[in-house]
Amino acid sequence: MEEGSSAPVPFLAEEAALQEFLAGCPTGISCCVDTEADSLYSYREKVCLIQFGCGDHLALIDPLTIKDMTPLLDFLDQASQVWMHGADYDMSILNRTYKRVPDPVFDTQIAARLLGWRTFGLAHLIEDLLKVKLSKQSQKKNWGERPLPEKMLTYAANDVRYLQPLIEIFEQRLHEAGRWEWFLQSCGAARRQVLSRPEKSRDDMWKIPGWGKVSARGLAYLREIWLWRDGMASRRDKPPFKIISNDQILTMSVSLADGKSVALPPRFRPGQRDRFEQGVAKAKAIPDDELPKWERKKRLAKANDWERVCKEIRSARDQAAEDYDLEPSIISSKACLERYAFAKAENRTSELRNELFLPWQQELIFPQED
Repeated sequence: MEEGSSAPVPFLAEEAALQEFLAGCPTGISCCVDTEADSLYSYREKVCLIQFGCGDHLALIDPLTIKDMTPLLDFLDQASQVWMHGADYDMSILNRTYKRVPDPVFDTQIAARLLGWRTFGLAHLIEDLLKVKLSKQSQKKNWGERPLPEKMLTYAANDVRYLQPLIEIFEQRLHEAGRWEWFLQSCGAARRQVLSRPEKSRDDMWKIPGWGKVSARGLAYLREIWLWRDGMASRRDKPPFKIISNDQILTMSVSLADGKSVALPPRFRPGQRDRFEQGVAKAKAIPDDELPKWERKKRLAKANDWERVCKEIRSARDQAAEDYDLEPSIISSKACLERYAFAKAENRTSELRNELFLPWQQELIFPQED
């Protein structure tokens, strides 16, 4: 069925209103959190809305006007569990913005994958399990605009409104399947990964995907064009990809390194073109011995029987995936399997196994090994 009408969810735009709302919420129980940001509309992505659910209490919280989110973050610290869907993004933006991430964070997307779902978007799960069809029309809207239209507020509220009944279903099914411990381990690992993920330094920001196709001279052009785009995006408060795309930067860099001329699209003004040409001229003038060089990651040396070992481990993973009706990648990624195969072929796996695989994954992939 289509989403029905529900009681309006309060929109909290003042700290006093947030504190009053939280005072009326039961403490020490499960909560639901979701976030909306403006990555498609601004230079620096920021959290624009926090959707919160605790029992029957739902609220839409405005972090653009409430600068101090300590009351909410403190409340989440007291919760028995904090649930999100696709939690990596939400944890990352909360960590970047507030330097805090609730503990524990449980992810309904991980729960769905551990129970065998191959399509695990929130709207799909809600339709599949709750028989409610949600609109996706507001998914890519500008969450930084104010006031937010009623349609967008409804869309945002539904993300936590329907998440709560999903939690009950997933908790029961994970316990029945004997996979609750898998879930705890996987969610804990996901949170640790977010907290340990390094911020990209300014010196590395211009190293966009695809740089391996570009020569040393091309890298000089790439860096200057990236800096031109970044400066322009910052001044106009636009996402860099709306100035020119990474693919365009790469194509221009390769062409310039090959001695060809490049031209910006007609929409750019004379001043913008002048700054672009200045960057190109700067890159062209760099002496060969001063061109940027990137150190590539060293490939692990392959032992003689690496391919055989890798095939055996991959086969064990794939068989476990078939036995437990799981996607193979939820048991282990290809990269982790290959790293372990390199080490195993050289009899140096002890230090890597716990780093690459959670205990439940080890039980499935290496059932015969100590």
